[in-house]
Amino acid sequence: MEVLIQRLIQLSVALLAGRCLTGITVLITMPLWALPPAPPHTFFGDVRDEFGQLLPADGSRVVFSRGGRPVGEVGILPAGRDHNYRILLPMDMRLTGSVDYVATAVASGELVTAVVAVRGVSYQPIEINSTGPPVGSPAGKTRLNLTLGEDEDGDGLPDAWEIAQLFYAGVTPGADGWDMSLIRPEGDYDGDGVSNRDEYLSGTYATDSRSYHFLEIATLRTEEIEFRLYTLLGKSYAIESSSDFRNWTAVTCRLGADGGFAPSQTATQTGETLAACPRPEGPAPRFYRLLVR
Repeated sequence: MEVLIQRLIQLSVALLAGRCLTGITVLITMPLWALPPAPPHTFFGDVRDEFGQLLPADGSRVVFSRGGRPVGEVGILPAGRDHNYRILLPMDMRLTGSVDYVATAVASGELVTAVVAVRGVSYQPIEINSTGPPVGSPAGKTRLNLTLGEDEDGDGLPDAWEIAQLFYAGVTPGADGWDMSLIRPEGDYDGDGVSNRDEYLSGTYATDSRSYHFLEIATLRTEEIEFRLYTLLGKSYAIESSSDFRNWTAVTCRLGADGGFAPSQTATQTGETLAACPRPEGPAPRFYRLLVR
């Protein structure tokens, strides 16, 4: 941004030989470059492997690039959030004459790419094509989940997971290989009311109607509600409550007999598990739901 500064200079000139003082006013206009950097744009989301498991915080990194050059990288975050990576990409006015210029700065609408580096090997996520996603506005946020693995049919689900589901269901490959069109993201192969994509995310079998997550009240106590739920080892679980089905709030619960109280916890076993949560005060009805990551 070019800022015009008007500087008023008063020059007093004393005329010699007894002459009077004369004031001469000069108006000078001069340019000044002022380029404060814009707030960064945030990309965040979940990084999962080809079987739907969240990548652990074991040194793997997410690297964003523009034109083949990195503009930022972050490590995988520990469990307990609604995302396991978060990166802030710098944005400014992109003028090299500014002292605030950042060489890695990106502009709104500019295309970036991302790779996930695991044990020194970089993998291109399914969601990243040759052009990559566009950067949003300064101070904005974009959720971008990243899925590792091959996706030959381009439906957003990893081929390895789709093949595993078909194998579990007893489907065999034909002359042209596996018919992965049987497992579409929006479909419901086993007819249990849960989409194939949601079964991938939650870790259940998309081809077995007996494999599903549930949440039910096991015991009502004066100050506590004990829920029964199905958990899978390594998956993260959170219970939320609402009084109107519109506004939901995380409930601090204890998952299992040995766990501590927290809004979100990672399961340490596969099978039915009990979760103890505080019972709300007052006569107003409360509704509960289970979130699985």
